[in-house]
Amino acid sequence: MAKKANKRLDKRVHLHFIHYRHRVTDPGGISEKACIDGIVKAGLLKDDSAKYIDEPTHEQKKVPFREPEITIIEITAMEKETVGL
Repeated sequence: MAKKANKRLDKRVHLHFIHYRHRVTDPGGISEKACIDGIVKAGLLKDDSAKYIDEPTHEQKKVPFREPEITIIEITAMEKETVGL
C-alpha cells in the first residue's frame, strides 16, 4: 500500500492544545515541545521556530477516570505574518 504524503503548511500557524485529563495540572506543568517536534517530523510544518509557529495556547478539560486522557491539537493557518520574523 502506498504511503499518503502529508501536505506541509507553508504559512505561519497557531497551535491550540486541548488536554483532556483525569487531574487538571498547573499551567506550568504542560509542555507542547514533544507534540510540536512530532508535527515537524511528520512534515506538516517546516520548522518549529517562531517564524512558523505563533505562541501556542492551551486549555484543559477534566474527564472521568474511565475515559482515556488525550490531547487534541488544533492547527490554524494565520492570515498575516508577524512583522520582523
